[in-house]
Amino acid sequence: MKLTTAILCACASTMGAAFACDDHHGACAIEDWRWSTVDAMDAIALDGVATCDEGEIALRIYEGEDGKFLGAKTAFVRQHVFEAEILNVGDPSSVAIKYSIEPNPDSESQPALTSPETEPEAIPAFQVLEEKNHSVGNLRSRVSLEMVAPQAEDDSAAISAMMAAAIDQHRKTWPDAVWVNLWSSPEMEPPIKNRIVFALDGCGWAGTDCSQPLWTDLKVGEVPVEMADWGKPSDQERKEAKDIICRQSLQCWGDKHNTAASFACKPLIEAYAIYDYQWTDGFFGVKLPRFRWDNQAEGTISYTGDKIKFQNALGAWKKITYWCSYDPNTETATAFVLE
Repeated sequence: MKLTTAILCACASTMGAAFACDDHHGACAIEDWRWSTVDAMDAIALDGVATCDEGEIALRIYEGEDGKFLGAKTAFVRQHVFEAEILNVGDPSSVAIKYSIEPNPDSESQPALTSPETEPEAIPAFQVLEEKNHSVGNLRSRVSLEMVAPQAEDDSAAISAMMAAAIDQHRKTWPDAVWVNLWSSPEMEPPIKNRIVFALDGCGWAGTDCSQPLWTDLKVGEVPVEMADWGKPSDQERKEAKDIICRQSLQCWGDKHNTAASFACKPLIEAYAIYDYQWTDGFFGVKLPRFRWDNQAEGTISYTGDKIKFQNALGAWKKITYWCSYDPNTETATAFVLE
C-alpha cells in the first residue's frame, strides 16, 4: 500500500455543521506511517498520526494480504480535538476525516503541537542498573529500566534523569512503551524513589487507553509543561526507526532484503553449475523463499531455496538445494550449494 503524506479533511464544528477545509484549517498532515504490531481482521494494519491545526488524530488502516482496502478507524485524539471519525478511504492514497473541536479552547492552558521539545539544560548523570523485556507477544513491545541518579538534587532533576534514560532506551529498539524505576541506591532496596512511563503512541504501559500523554505514571512530582513533548522523534529519527524496528524481526528484515539478496545470490548460485542450469520458479517466482539469521547483531541473513536444476555430464537434470548468506550493509553475498 502506498500512502501520500496528505489527508483530505472534512471538518465539523462543535455544533455538528460540516464545512470544507479551508485555508484556516488546512489539510491535516500525516507525520508518519508505520506497520502496526497488531494483526486484526485477518489483515495488515498501518498506523499513522494526523497532525491538524487543532490537534492530533491517530489513524489505523487495514488491508488484506491481496492489498485490498478493508477498513479504517481512529485510535485516539489529542489537544483540542475531542472526537474524530473516518468518513472514507478511497484508493487509499488519501483519507477523509471529520473531527470536532473543543468549544473556545484555552490556547494558553496547553502547549501547541508545533512547539519544539524542550530538553533540560543540564541532565544529572544516571546509571542503568538493569533492563528487561516485557513485550506482550506481537501485540505490544515494552521495556523496563532500573536506574539510579545519585547527582539528582531534587525531584525535578530526578525526573529529567528518568526521562533522559527512557528516551535513550526508546531510541535503541523503539518499543511501544518504556517503564523507568528510579532507586535510591544500586542495591535497589525498596521502596523505589520514583517512576515514569514513556509511550510514544499515547497508550501508556498497558496499551488499553490511548488518550494519554507521552509521559505517564509519575510517582513523585510533575512533568514540567515545557517538557511534556520531550521525546517526540524528529523526522530523521522516525525514518531511521523503520530500519531499527524492522531489524528486530526476522520476517521483516528477510522480506525487506529478499529482492536485493536474489540479485546478489543468483549469479553465485548459477556459477556452481558445471554444465547447464534451469530456474524452476518462473519469471515472477521467489528464488529465496526461506531465511534465517546468519548473524542478527550484524544484520546478515541466510536465504535458502530449491528453485534450480543442474544438468550432469549425461544430460540428466537434478533439483538442487542452495543457500546464500547476504549482508545488507555491504550488499554482498556468499553462496553455497547443497546437493
